[in-house]
Amino acid sequence: MAIWRTRSSRTIANHIRKCMNKGFMGGAVVNQSSWSSTLQSCSLSSLSSHRLVPQNCSYLHPLPCNRATLFSLQRFKSSVAERQLDSFFSSDSDDEQYREPGVLLWRGFTLQEFANQCFGNKADHGKGRQMPIHYGSKEHNFFTISSPIGTQLPQAAGIAYSLKMDNKKACAVSYIGDGGTSEGDFHAGLNFAAVMEAPVIFFCRNNGWAISTHVSEQFRSDGIVVKGQGYGIRSIRVDGNDALAVYSAVSAAREMAINEQRPILVEALTYRIGHHSTSDDSTKYRALDEIDYWKLARNPVNRFRCWVQRNGWWSEQQETELRKSIRKQLLQAIQVAEKTEKPPLTELFSDVYDHLPSNLLEQEKRLRGTISRHPKDYPSDVSV
Repeated sequence: MAIWRTRSSRTIANHIRKCMNKGFMGGAVVNQSSWSSTLQSCSLSSLSSHRLVPQNCSYLHPLPCNRATLFSLQRFKSSVAERQLDSFFSSDSDDEQYREPGVLLWRGFTLQEFANQCFGNKADHGKGRQMPIHYGSKEHNFFTISSPIGTQLPQAAGIAYSLKMDNKKACAVSYIGDGGTSEGDFHAGLNFAAVMEAPVIFFCRNNGWAISTHVSEQFRSDGIVVKGQGYGIRSIRVDGNDALAVYSAVSAAREMAINEQRPILVEALTYRIGHHSTSDDSTKYRALDEIDYWKLARNPVNRFRCWVQRNGWWSEQQETELRKSIRKQLLQAIQVAEKTEKPPLTELFSDVYDHLPSNLLEQEKRLRGTISRHPKDYPSDVSV
């Protein structure tokens, strides 16, 4: 196991210090020349765009936040995912969870496309079939997100094996939280990838909490990284709040996965300072001073901004101007998405079979009949 850090980073809270005290290797020191040319102002611009989107609709004020009933919050996790994106190429396949919109944003998915998906309108790539924040993009090699936790891991292993069979110099990457490692699909995915020697990176965001379940109630092992070793998978533990360490660790993981044709597990130690979602109140199961400590002393975005500003690539004025610009873009995207027509009723049954089977034809007929009899119970803006 390797623990990655930068020269400027401190070890991440007590659980990393405990690892060091147990005799684990201190890890590789990341040289600035290996990443400084790629992580400049464009990185912070993208990260700022990501951070403005999910925070309790704060970017919408003074508009009322009644457009969506549930948001999955992503503070700090944006940094973990965003900072490794320079490590991947567009040919690499992403099989994500719902907390990685930064991956799509980095690859070119527009704010308008995000808004279209959340409103499920006619311009949505999924044609309104998915619940909000379940994005997907064939153009960007980003497989559509599914709600069940952990299903993406066996899928990513299979995708990676197909890349291997086609002799492509690419890998698959899949994300999971610490709670997801308690699912059977986590073990099935890792075992399949190990046996088939599939070039896939399993990236685990260990933030200490699976909604309200602490990691101490999930497992007795030393974090997630040892689980990979149990399956014969080379594993890396990294300070998930150190953007540069994450970038370096994932770059090394990708190189090993492709050149050696093998799976790699990366455990990023971080913390979820926000609630799990807008339906959650995390202050009921953890102390406010704990949250404030991570928010103020261990904030990965502030750490990264300080580094970028010290190198002269960013300034407070640029930050202010960018936030104003992004807020304007977001409001415009929402207004356009709201006014765009909803997908027609026929889209409920299309895109699966070349010719609809008799059972689906019968279902469509019954649905149309029900709508005609009870029009007030169905949306009026959906074309029948």
